[in-house]
Amino acid sequence: MRLAVVTNILAPYRIPLFSALASRCDDFLVLLLADRHVNRDWFAPPVGFATRTLPGIRISNAAGVDPVHLNVGAWAALSTFRPDVVLGGGFTPAHLAAMLYCRYHGKEYVPWGELTLAHQSEELALRRWLRRWMIGSSRRFIASSTATRAAFVHHGADPGNVLVSPMPVGNAVFRALAASARASGDCARIRLRHGTPLIVSAGRLVDSKGWIHLLRAFQIVSREFPSAELVIAGEGPRREHYLVLADSLRIRSRVRFAGQLTANQLASLYAAADVFTLATLADPYGAVLPEAMACDTVVVSSVHAAATADMVVDGESGFIADPLDEQAFADALTRALSLSPERRATLLAQARLRTPDDDMEYSASAIVDFLSARITGHRHSTSALVGSAATMGCHRDAT
Repeated sequence: MRLAVVTNILAPYRIPLFSALASRCDDFLVLLLADRHVNRDWFAPPVGFATRTLPGIRISNAAGVDPVHLNVGAWAALSTFRPDVVLGGGFTPAHLAAMLYCRYHGKEYVPWGELTLAHQSEELALRRWLRRWMIGSSRRFIASSTATRAAFVHHGADPGNVLVSPMPVGNAVFRALAASARASGDCARIRLRHGTPLIVSAGRLVDSKGWIHLLRAFQIVSREFPSAELVIAGEGPRREHYLVLADSLRIRSRVRFAGQLTANQLASLYAAADVFTLATLADPYGAVLPEAMACDTVVVSSVHAAATADMVVDGESGFIADPLDEQAFADALTRALSLSPERRATLLAQARLRTPDDDMEYSASAIVDFLSARITGHRHSTSALVGSAATMGCHRDAT
């Protein structure tokens, strides 16, 4: 099978999955709408598969919001590559051109991504119409979460033709990095440097990630745990604002901004934490959640992250709360910090079931099998795959 993917940028967390897909295909190409986003502190390393950045322009939005991409050349690039299937991770002009190319040449165009009905772009009538038309014109779909599956179905997809396959984070890698950090003493050094109990979070420093509400919830938590410290990994345009807010809440001495961290540094921080929290107000996935869970860290996650519903059972594999209700979020953090050793071990065991080591191989195999079934003419059952994906957790846009 010759497989092409049309996506916005080559985000580092997608590279392992793309590599796994490439190893299972006869040929593989990723068409990019941009080399990078100005609102993302990402620089992709060299990769072992073919990529091509389409010419075009980008219209910037508000701070923290991805730009609008207007690209040309998708049809020409696909004509040269001659794919059997195109995976489209969006609804831009380039994705529309890719879909029309597939229809003209009798190939399969498969919408794939992290679309949710809660995303702010759903407020625009033109975008809703375009999504409904493109989804209604497609026959198969790959969703990164059950929330995305619901969005595809809402816009006209046949539920039986939607594969729920998580965007894997590489659980085995994060688990191994965390184990190494614990064994080497890195975790102990982090805890000594920051104090305990230690609450950790990670994400871009923009308001949509819920930092204002998390800081206010942490103020409430600190009344019961006056020595608690909050460490936030990530960068963004609102950092100074949050420092001022922490000052006004009189928690500045207990809040640390760690900046942009590598995967190794993140895993060490996750492993050192008593609790990891994701307080986003709108996240089409939230890959930092399974990353932290793979590091054997208790999590408190926002109801507004698509990954939460697929990864966390409240009180069993973590805790769920709405950061807009700051008291309720603080209560969830307090519950997590107050776990007995026995209760913590039970909860982490359940979380481990939702972060299996083979998430990368599972997702790549599930996607290729799903796409190959259409090419060979065999009907591929999605029900079993959906069940398996739900068991392992349906998975990044959190950094």
